[in-house]
Amino acid sequence: MDKKTKFVKADFDPKTFFTIPNVVTMFRFITLPFIWILLYKNENLWAFALIIFAGLTDILDGFLAKILNQATPIGKVIDPVVDKIFALTLIIFLVFNRNFPPYAFVIILILEFLILLGGYILTKKHNIVPSSNTFGKIAASLISIAIWLYVIKLEIFQKNVICNISLQNLVLLLGIIFLAVATLSYYIGGKKAINSK
Repeated sequence: MDKKTKFVKADFDPKTFFTIPNVVTMFRFITLPFIWILLYKNENLWAFALIIFAGLTDILDGFLAKILNQATPIGKVIDPVVDKIFALTLIIFLVFNRNFPPYAFVIILILEFLILLGGYILTKKHNIVPSSNTFGKIAASLISIAIWLYVIKLEIFQKNVICNISLQNLVLLLGIIFLAVATLSYYIGGKKAINSK
């Protein structure tokens, strides 16, 4: 791992796919259909509880990777990809059913696509796997909280708190800002990693 950029070499070994942290990550992906079913049935609290559980598996897989010494390049790719699919899939539902702002979905989709594209280029052309940074983690947390607020669907979260912006939209806006900063940060980090090779 490059200590300055925190990027690692893309040494993908198929044998390292079925590690305990990666299985936990894929389990998070499997919960998605059940969350959709609960949301369609308006079982908001159960859906929220399952989303929280899925979020805990995101923490657990990172913890297990460290204590079991099973952090792998494959895991560093699978984990963020599953996270992005998980969040974007939920947002699609919320756009059509919970008044989630379509423009916010488009912006998030574009920024996430740029991050994935940059990661793909670094992995494919330069044999480097980028690691998540602080801005990315904050952005993911804020967008997750915004999703929770839309899922719970309580009136208090829909009331304006500042400048005619509701609490759920304020958290969402902050999440998008941090995601934009994270995208720029990944770009700068990627260039440094390439130049330091």
